[in-house]
Amino acid sequence: MRGVRRTPDHDHHGLAFEKHIGVVILEGYGLTETASTMTQNKSIIERRACSVGKPIGGTQTQVWDEDGNALPPGKDKVGRQACGCRARARR
Repeated sequence: MRGVRRTPDHDHHGLAFEKHIGVVILEGYGLTETASTMTQNKSIIERRACSVGKPIGGTQTQVWDEDGNALPPGKDKVGRQACGCRARARR
């Protein structure tokens, strides 16, 4: 399932929505300019509410500050997301 909006939070309403449609929603993130999927919640056990998951194989993501410096991991780190992959366009 793909979309352009955030899915319902995994609170009462989000869980009711999953039960109604009969599938578990595992959110992810990606851009057409980089790769269709850069990050993904891999399982119902590992997922966290409002999280786009961890980088998938062959991709890298970082959060950068205003000067373009990579920030260390942490919930309190806010900045721009930088992402890339090893894939190349073919002619």
